[in-house]
Order: sequence, then C-alpha cells, then structure tokens
Amino acid sequence: MRHPFLLLWSCLALSAAGCASKPAAVVRPIAPQDYYYKVNPERVWNALLLVYTDLNVPIENMDRASWFMRSRDMMLPPADALAWMQCGAGKGVNVTISVTTLLRASGDSTAMRLNVHVEATRNTGNGRVAIACASKGVLEQRVVESVRQRL
Repeated sequence: MRHPFLLLWSCLALSAAGCASKPAAVVRPIAPQDYYYKVNPERVWNALLLVYTDLNVPIENMDRASWFMRSRDMMLPPADALAWMQCGAGKGVNVTISVTTLLRASGDSTAMRLNVHVEATRNTGNGRVAIACASKGVLEQRVVESVRQRL
C-alpha cells in the first residue's frame, strides 16, 4: 500500500518542479568608485556642474565646502533605462535613479567618488512591485569622461 502513495507523491513533486519558474537573474550593483583628475577640486567641481547641466541631471543638494553634490530622483525614459540599467526594462517597468558625487583632494589630484542609486518597480495586475536593478556603469563613464573633457 505504501508504494502507490509514494508514487503519487513522486508524480506531484515532479509536476510542481516542472512548473517552477526560473530563478531571477542576480543583479550586482556597481560599488562606488573613485576617479582621479590631476587638478584641484575647484576645477573638477566647476566641470561637474557643467556636465550635470548638459545631462539634465537636476541637483537637489550641494555643499561646495564639503565638495558634496546629490541629484533629485529622476525617472528614466524606457530607452535610457534599457541602455543604462540592468533590470529589464520594457512595458510596465519604471526606473528611478539619483546620483551622488563627492570630491576630495588627494595629493596633487582630486578624487571624485560617483554613486548611482537605482530603484525600479514593475506594474502587475495587483499594483507595483519592487524589482532588483543596478547600473551598468554607462552613466558613470559618461560623467567621468565628460568631466575629463571639460578640464
């Protein structure tokens, strides 16, 4: 009698395993990095302000005395979200980012620490759910190279 019961449980387990969804892709955020420029912080600060203006990055908070700058949260258009972020874009995905920058003197150079914080949600039939999302580093490289060109 135990064998039919065991057979039934085996069939149910295999059926459930066949219906299981694929595990979600692992999204690894990029750790904030330091980028170095062989000029004083004042020149990097001025170049950074121009770069953020060119990229339409709205500044929410900045403190020149501590060389700190943070953008407002920005909703990315779907094309930018797909190109700049690793979270799967498309219909129903909303990606919001903020950019934080901190400068510090480092010998005869300036270190610029750049961090892009990403949050994303997906529309579902029952509302919005948070999804894992991280920067691909595209925006960071664009800022770093644009600052370098303006120095």
